[in-house]
Amino acid sequence: VFWQTICLEFMMKHSITALITPAILAGCIGIEDQDWTHSGIQTATASGIPVTLSNERNATVTGAVGTVHFVTGTDTSLGAVAYAGLDPFVDVGANLTTNASFFGDWEVLAIEGITVTSTGYTSGYISGLQTSETGVITLDADFAAGTLTGTSGNLDVAGTFTGSDIDGSVSYKGLSGDLDGMIGANGAAGAFHGNSSTMVYSGGFAVD
Repeated sequence: VFWQTICLEFMMKHSITALITPAILAGCIGIEDQDWTHSGIQTATASGIPVTLSNERNATVTGAVGTVHFVTGTDTSLGAVAYAGLDPFVDVGANLTTNASFFGDWEVLAIEGITVTSTGYTSGYISGLQTSETGVITLDADFAAGTLTGTSGNLDVAGTFTGSDIDGSVSYKGLSGDLDGMIGANGAAGAFHGNSSTMVYSGGFAVD
C-alpha cells in the first residue's frame, strides 16, 4: 500500500490509496463533479510517455512495426490518469491495397474499482486496484470498408482507417475507449485509453 498527496486528497492501493489535501485548493476538482479520472493519447518518445506521475506504472507492446507506450498513475490535479501513444519510430509500411489479417500482442494497464469518500467539498479519499492484462489478438482489416476489428480476452477493437491513420474505438471490460494508431502493409500499431468514475485504463497493440 502506498500513499500520495494530490489536489482532491487521493489514496490508492495495489490496491493504491492516495490522499487529496485541501491545502492546495486552486484548480481543485469538486468531488461532486465525479471528475477524478482522466485518460488520453499522448505524443510518446522512444523512452515512453513524457509524464511524471505518482504510483506510476509504464508498459510497452512491441512488434515488427514498432512499439506502443502506455502509463497509469495519479496526478496532483487530475486524480487517476492513463495515457498511451505510439513510439515515433513506428513503421507500418505502404498503405494497404487489399484485405489483410494481422496477429500480435496487446496489453492493458488499469486502475479499477475506484471509489471516492468525501471529507469535504473538495477533499476526500480515492481508492482503487492496479491491474494489467496481456494477450494475443488477430485483427482483420477490411480494405473496402476501412475497418480494423478483433477480440481477445476482455479487449474488443472496433477501428476505422483511412490511408495509414487508425481511429475508432475499443472496449475493455465493457468500458468504451478511444483508439489512435497506424496501419499499413507491414501491420498495425494502436494506442488506446478509456475512463469512467470507477476505472481508468490505457494500452496498446502491435500486430503484423
